[in-house]
Amino acid sequence: MQQHVRINTGYILCPQCGHSFPTLSDMLHHEHLHDECTTFECSQCDLVYYTLNSLYIHQIGKHSKGYICEMCDR
Repeated sequence: MQQHVRINTGYILCPQCGHSFPTLSDMLHHEHLHDECTTFECSQCDLVYYTLNSLYIHQIGKHSKGYICEMCDR
């Protein structure tokens, strides 16, 4: 089935979440994350991540106000 999906789309789909990957090895690495018992939940929204690094990137990109200059408040 995965080969059929790749022939038609060019990508391999994760059977658990539908996320697409260019190679089977990428999908298998991702699929392993679904098997992990540990999840990391964002304290500011309802999103859950399988790695602490993914949560960190999310929080920086979505919830961080970034650098504020002490001289001009920008």
